[in-house]
Amino acid sequence: WSPYKSGNHKCGAIEVSVATMSKQERCKVDEVYVVGFVPSNLVPTDNPNALDPFLWLLVGELKDGFIDGYEVEHKGGLQGFEPEKVLIRYLLLCWTGDYPGLCEVGKFLNGGVSPCRRCKLKGVDLPHASHHQKYYGECRYHVKYSWQPRVLEAGIFAMEQIQTETRKTVRKKMSSQQGYTGLSVLHELDPLYGFDVIRDLVYDIHHNLPLNVIKNQVDRLVETGI
Repeated sequence: WSPYKSGNHKCGAIEVSVATMSKQERCKVDEVYVVGFVPSNLVPTDNPNALDPFLWLLVGELKDGFIDGYEVEHKGGLQGFEPEKVLIRYLLLCWTGDYPGLCEVGKFLNGGVSPCRRCKLKGVDLPHASHHQKYYGECRYHVKYSWQPRVLEAGIFAMEQIQTETRKTVRKKMSSQQGYTGLSVLHELDPLYGFDVIRDLVYDIHHNLPLNVIKNQVDRLVETGI
């Protein structure tokens, strides 16, 4: 969120819930835990690596918890049983958030020529329009013939190139064409158990129903008596 008058800085929190709990329980306030807090950082569009120092700490703990595990005391389910030490391991299953947040964490470009994190959707410039505006057309055609999906293995090289590029203008052009702003810290979990920053971050706005459009169309149908 942005607590400042200008939009250059903002704050954020990283929260987790336990996926092995029932759905009714895991999302209760008492079962959602804050595991990281970003007190103030530059908007990642200006600095794509702004969240990395905070994510490294979390990913480091996730790697330790998966490789070495943590020893905890288990009281047992029956009376008379002595508490015993058990080793538990955990892993990150899915990362969720609003669309700008997902782009910041996964290092995807929010907009541009390649705006979708899931497929190779391509935008084109409209005639006489600003170069910042893109048009994503042929929607009916691509309902039947889907865009080619993005595959992590095929995008790693481009992510690494953008991540290591030091020239701002070159990096910006590469990001616009490829749709990435770098290589996400979450990719550190891929060699362990195959965490995929393309597949395991929730779907984005290009794959959801535009509820405002649907609502307006339904209202129009009701008002006209169709």
